[in-house]
Amino acid sequence: MADEDNNKRALYESDQALVLKFLTEYTTGIDSTRPYLTFLQLVKDRADPSPVIKFNLEELQKFSEQGADLVERIEGNAKRYVEIICSGVDEMLADETLLPTNFELLREREDVIDILQRQRIETDERNRQRQRNEGGEEGGLEAEEQNKQAFPR
Repeated sequence: MADEDNNKRALYESDQALVLKFLTEYTTGIDSTRPYLTFLQLVKDRADPSPVIKFNLEELQKFSEQGADLVERIEGNAKRYVEIICSGVDEMLADETLLPTNFELLREREDVIDILQRQRIETDERNRQRQRNEGGEEGGLEAEEQNKQAFPR
């Protein structure tokens, strides 16, 4: 049973890697544009009003030798593969080397959650700095714990 679980996990990880490679490296047209990478950048910058990531299974199938088998597994277990692909896309969106954040553009599109999160980070940093100045590292840890209790994430 454990071997079967490990085999499934390894297969899911390799499938995720292949889909992410497809999303970053797939090119179209004469100018070799990367439509999925461009779209992911729009999602990260919140420039697309409906950030639903869609991709063509036929293009995925043609992308690599394993594509046909992967498409068959996606169609047979779509719910699990949505989770796998979303997890991988989240990692890609967090990768600043692959998709750098346009902070100026993002500030224009900031919503309430972003503002609260930014303020919380700034408050945490001010509290840490104040505690370092007042009582050393031990006091800083106590203040950080109190702040976590006051503002649970």
